[in-house]
Amino acid sequence: MANQPAAIAQALADHDRTKRSTDIPLFYGQPGKDTIAARLLIVRINDAATIATWDQARKLLEFKMCLRDKAVGWFEGLAEDGVNVADWDTVKAEFLETYELVGQHRGDPPQASLSKSPGTGCRGG
Repeated sequence: MANQPAAIAQALADHDRTKRSTDIPLFYGQPGKDTIAARLLIVRINDAATIATWDQARKLLEFKMCLRDKAVGWFEGLAEDGVNVADWDTVKAEFLETYELVGQHRGDPPQASLSKSPGTGCRGG
């Protein structure tokens, strides 16, 4: 029983580390508001899915929860256009086709900023 506080502390630390590792920035589909490039958002979601062992349905749900403003309208339009929004690879390809070069000029490096203000992720921080 003497190790119980240490085990609880370790479990809490592990939970906090996982939460921080799976915190995904919001995506607006607007260069002035987005804090992460589209391709890097996909990388973050895939990495978070690996860390938290999300299945494809959970990965899609987490992705949808991060969309705001114009990006929400884009996603809703996919289903209206007959795109299979239940397939991660399809949604990912459509997302990158639409947003990968938004706000970039030919020859510019991709936006690399992963920084965001506390409380601005999908889970509110």
